[in-house]
Amino acid sequence: MSKIRKITAEISQQLIGIGTLTILLLMPFHAFMSIYIGYLGANRTIVQSWKEVLILTMGFLWLIYQASKKSLAFKLDSTNILFGSIIIFTLLITFFVRPNSDAVLLGVKTNLVAIALYFIAQTPLAKQSILKTKLFWIVVAPALVVSLLAIMQSFFIPPDFLSNFGYNSNTINPRQIIDGSIDFLRSFSTLGGPNQLGSYLVVPLVFVLVYGIRLKKWWLLACGLPITAGIVLSFSRSAWIGAIIGVLVAIFIAIDKKWRLYFAIASGVFICLVSVLVITQINSNTAIENVLLHGRYFENRIEGSDKGRLESVVATSAEIINSPFGHGLGSAGPSSFKADNPVIPENWYLQIAYEIGLAGLLLYILAFASLTRDFVRNKSDLLASSLLAATLAILVMNLFLQTWADSTLVLMMFALYGIFKANNK
Repeated sequence: MSKIRKITAEISQQLIGIGTLTILLLMPFHAFMSIYIGYLGANRTIVQSWKEVLILTMGFLWLIYQASKKSLAFKLDSTNILFGSIIIFTLLITFFVRPNSDAVLLGVKTNLVAIALYFIAQTPLAKQSILKTKLFWIVVAPALVVSLLAIMQSFFIPPDFLSNFGYNSNTINPRQIIDGSIDFLRSFSTLGGPNQLGSYLVVPLVFVLVYGIRLKKWWLLACGLPITAGIVLSFSRSAWIGAIIGVLVAIFIAIDKKWRLYFAIASGVFICLVSVLVITQINSNTAIENVLLHGRYFENRIEGSDKGRLESVVATSAEIINSPFGHGLGSAGPSSFKADNPVIPENWYLQIAYEIGLAGLLLYILAFASLTRDFVRNKSDLLASSLLAATLAILVMNLFLQTWADSTLVLMMFALYGIFKANNK
């Protein structure tokens, strides 16, 4: 009987590893695959659900693995307890509030599936697992392909060409421009949009910096050039801010301690100089005004998409104050398009507070604080250092967008979080 249990555990363990690898490799191309396969005649909704079906299958395998073991497949530390509490608390709030059922299902997909993947991915990896030996390239190689396509999209591929793959106003608009200007085309490559492209590429960029500097393999830094170009060409301001944060943290962590003070001073001076330059030019340079405001500043007010964003933030904040216990899963963010009154806060923290209340937001903050502490405690580990820089960048980006609502980024990051926890039990 023990032999059968051992074989069962090994098979489940290997299949979970293959599933995790599949998500890391294919998610950067998920939007393109869904649109193109749907264009060929398949049901697009079914195609888009491949990742949820895969994670559900991995969940069953995890249960089988767990049943064959005498101890939990994950450590009951503060980070795991907090993320587990988020799942329970979210479901309880939703049960009592009961928003639209379709919106709830989308809310589960947006908010909870990634956390489930985080626990599943903590299944111990085999010693020779590719997720251990080649994790850097698993993260960076797809990003290089995505970045090169983003560059080609900006300079060589006309927007109309993408209509041959099913891109249109009903799927993803092939012509993405900055609000208020027709001069700036925004790249989105194989992602769901320019903001998603920029946010996603921040993660492999910090991996390149941490691994290249720590291992003194300077040629790896060359991989950061096309990735940086992809971020720039997305014209995503939140991604630019996240990239700056991620790059500064990654370099600070990766360099020798004796250079950190000098780097911090130089970084502060650089940021101040750039800020002064932008402030002095923004009212006189139309290009900078369009790029940074996605519109224009006119008669003491913003004209363009940012005006709507600010109004949404104010309205959502007021509603959170009036209903501090939340409205349930799917009541805000992209999932709320299935609800009676869609709420798009343009801020992930506001989305969480609107859905599961201030107490739920506090749970998320504590969970990420605990996870960040885990990274700091293992800062000599390359994966921990990379994830620390990437996580801080994403948490900053979440102030300006609902960054965690993008399935590519959230599934990739929570899979990596699980792998980190599996390696550091």
